[in-house]
Amino acid sequence: MLLERYGFLGGMAVSGLVNPFMPYWQFDDERNILYGKPVNQGVFSEVIQQLYAMGALSDNKKTFHEEYLKFILDRMCCAYKVNVRFHSLLTDVKRNGRTITFLHQ
Repeated sequence: MLLERYGFLGGMAVSGLVNPFMPYWQFDDERNILYGKPVNQGVFSEVIQQLYAMGALSDNKKTFHEEYLKFILDRMCCAYKVNVRFHSLLTDVKRNGRTITFLHQ
């Protein structure tokens, strides 16, 4: 389950327009970016690939269109069967042995 404060996914990249992504490539000894050598893999790499496929990632591979990012993240959560609760805040967590119960608004 994923609790999201707002009515969309993307955090500050979307709600605060924090753009571009921070550099996510390896550098050589002269501090030149090695674009073929990403530092981050997994979900982030999948997001980047989908942004690129939709034409929502700029040529510099850092700046992106935030509305497409919302769509991509929503679609990924659906594909991975993530139960997303929009407009929710975590208010309390209780543990009883191995069972965790949380309250949210």
